[in-house]
Amino acid sequence: MGTASYFEEKRKFLTRQVRSQINQRSLRYICHDAVTSELEGIFARGDRRLSNVILKAYKRGCIFDAWTDFFKPDVWEEIMTECKVDKNFYNYRERGEDEIFPWDIIDIGVSKKFLRREYEKSKKEEVTPNCRMNCAGCGAAKFQTGVCMEER
Repeated sequence: MGTASYFEEKRKFLTRQVRSQINQRSLRYICHDAVTSELEGIFARGDRRLSNVILKAYKRGCIFDAWTDFFKPDVWEEIMTECKVDKNFYNYRERGEDEIFPWDIIDIGVSKKFLRREYEKSKKEEVTPNCRMNCAGCGAAKFQTGVCMEER
């Protein structure tokens, strides 16, 4: 798995390639930097150990960091080091099938088995059809609502 600088170079390359191929008026291409994506990945996979990081960042003025103008990557990096948070632990390691995730207590109907199956398919670049076309068997139908209950 690459580093933030590796992904930033890839992003710049892809941005140049996409922009050279599109009609600027009919299609808009937007993305954000790899450092922001890395931080988002940490919080998406994070657990209670990140609570100190968030609190310290808030106290140091990291309030509107979703806005590029206010994002302070150096402050986040400093705080992660202070709190002994290993970014690689959250973003770049393989997870075991039996690993307990912080959000496992939230039941949205989608099973871990389905998520694992989708993850394996993604590594092979396989796509799951839209649920409106064919039920993928995720488990959400148990709530008898939403897309699962629409007439086909």
